[in-house]
Amino acid sequence: PTFNFMDLVAPEYRALTIRNFKMHRSRKDVPSYEYEILTKDKTRIPAIISTKLIRMGSSWAILGIVTDISLLKRTQRSLTETARQLEEQKRILEQKNAALQELIANIQTERLQVKKDVARSAETLILPLLQKLKARSRDATDRRLLDALESNVRDLTASLGSAIISQVSSLSPREAEVCNMIRTGMPSKDIAGILGVSPRTVDTYRNRIRKKLNIANQSVNLLTHLQSLY
Repeated sequence: PTFNFMDLVAPEYRALTIRNFKMHRSRKDVPSYEYEILTKDKTRIPAIISTKLIRMGSSWAILGIVTDISLLKRTQRSLTETARQLEEQKRILEQKNAALQELIANIQTERLQVKKDVARSAETLILPLLQKLKARSRDATDRRLLDALESNVRDLTASLGSAIISQVSSLSPREAEVCNMIRTGMPSKDIAGILGVSPRTVDTYRNRIRKKLNIANQSVNLLTHLQSLY
């Protein structure tokens, strides 16, 4: 006799339940709706309630069916969390992909720059020496060998490079040539003989090179410094 079905309804859903009950008393249909019911120990159970007016003899009554949707709610929460995790993984993958694309673009740019530097290096450092050797050579066989060497050097310019050219772009072709000879340990006298200039002219080139390498007023060995640049 003391039972009140409203005690089964969670407090925040009681006003909705009363409103729907009044609609039934006015002979109106009420669509199914979600709410939460309470057990004896006040545990909340999410549910859907479907109600319908029925005749019981000469009177009207309300037939109600309550469906426990706890499993459905847990599944929805799990799906929501899974969707969130997938979205986060997607975001991370997109960031990694963007970083990878940037890295690939940088590598391609560097490869193009290396090719340019190598081509310039061969033109200013190696080929002039080969051409001088060819000009001095009187033996036909030696000239053919030097021609083959020159051809191979030109072919290799796509994969090899020179740090001195990329680092000091202000060097003239002749200064770069002198740099290359100094780097190999060649003395000024020999360099002068190969270039057909006086040793004093070679010293002038040395001074210019030291200025452009910013070591003019430093006690730095030019040979050692050049070797460190390659």
